[in-house]
Amino acid sequence: GYARKSTPTQESLCEQFEEIKREALNNGFEYIIKFYCIGSGWNTKNLKKLEDFNNMINLIPRIRNVLNDRNLNDNQITIYIYDVSRLMRNLLVATNYINNVFDPFNCVIHSVIDKKEYSKNSEDRINFLRELVESESFSFLLSKKIKRNIKNRRMKGNHIGGVKYGFERFKKNNVYKLRKNKKEQLILGFIKNKSK
Repeated sequence: GYARKSTPTQESLCEQFEEIKREALNNGFEYIIKFYCIGSGWNTKNLKKLEDFNNMINLIPRIRNVLNDRNLNDNQITIYIYDVSRLMRNLLVATNYINNVFDPFNCVIHSVIDKKEYSKNSEDRINFLRELVESESFSFLLSKKIKRNIKNRRMKGNHIGGVKYGFERFKKNNVYKLRKNKKEQLILGFIKNKSK
């Protein structure tokens, strides 16, 4: 089972694994090896930083060797993911792993929420890759929209980003600005005097 989230606001890793475990049990699996990461699945550079993703990729050939030693060459290695976007969000990067790891070592990737499966079946493969393209497209368009929104808000003079303690955001003429928060500044001053 492999779970990944890019940001704290996405489905928790626990929620992803609950769905993964339920599906695996329904399909007759008694045991599951958990791999989970927090980070972007956009490109190879990001994926190399995801320790458990790389642990999973490195374990696959070892599992295949054990299966081959036991004359279980035809047995597939099944990888469960929450949805296709949790595997990664880049078709070119995904096909690199498909061609170099998942295909050669007879892996099936089963996406629980999307009900898509990457397998030897041509129709399944096409549907899985189509879902991956949609995931990449959604991610790209969302990122572009957010960047454009931030740029427009900055051009209008809006404050962008978090507000640290001692300050507050306020609205003036439909523009968000930053100013000192009097009560919080008093507390900060009190702490500063006490620490002398």
